[in-house]
Amino acid sequence: MDFTLFENATNVSAIYKRSLPTFTKIEVVKITIIPGEDTELILTLDTTELPEVLPLKWSKKRINTVQFEIDFIDVDLKKICLTKSMDYNFIMQRKDEKNVVILKNLLDNKEITFDSKWAYIRNISGYEK
Repeated sequence: MDFTLFENATNVSAIYKRSLPTFTKIEVVKITIIPGEDTELILTLDTTELPEVLPLKWSKKRINTVQFEIDFIDVDLKKICLTKSMDYNFIMQRKDEKNVVILKNLLDNKEITFDSKWAYIRNISGYEK
């Protein structure tokens, strides 16, 4: 996962240091679409890829899951094909001055695909699942 594609990737590197998450097996928890002039898509996802050293406020709890809330701005939805399985591979690439995002289901290869002009990490939190 190339976190330099996010406008504010420093919070990820502050938590994960050198061992950034790959997002090769994530759970899509929620997708929120806010229509408007610059359509917004908020993606909430879980990963079990933990930092090598947990942040102090996480180390006092039994954290086994990290939840990312990612905000995509000026979205062009291409394809939404949801399935019952929630194990996805998260792919984001830069092409023609847009972020091309593909969430591919690991079991049946169905995809959620969209483009966005900007991508921000809104929140990162750890919890016990």
